[in-house]
Amino acid sequence: MKMRFAHHPPARPREPLSSQAGIHIKMKVLEIYWSVMPDKFPNWVSLLEDAGYLTGKNQKGWAPGDFKRGGYEHNPAGKNYPSFEALLEERKPGQPFSYWFGSTDPHRNYETNTGVKNRHEI
Repeated sequence: MKMRFAHHPPARPREPLSSQAGIHIKMKVLEIYWSVMPDKFPNWVSLLEDAGYLTGKNQKGWAPGDFKRGGYEHNPAGKNYPSFEALLEERKPGQPFSYWFGSTDPHRNYETNTGVKNRHEI
């Protein structure tokens, strides 16, 4: 079985999820953060689901925004699974799959009150 890996490092995972990424006016969505992704515009995950793929995610998916207002039953990145293994357990033999791992792990060790110590005003 051939495996594919798509790496996308930015902190805004909503952009690559949409098949019309970056064309917000076409989607009639003008917000940058906390927007809505209308389900009438297919994203790559929904296209894979339509093609018979099992799709799922763990941790952060499409965000920030309100996917329910857009008409989705679950996050547009896929149904939430507690682990990659849980997705594989639901997979039918030979079924292709896509798994979105949206880590919420910090990029560095967190030190309390670093902003205050560095005189950042809130």
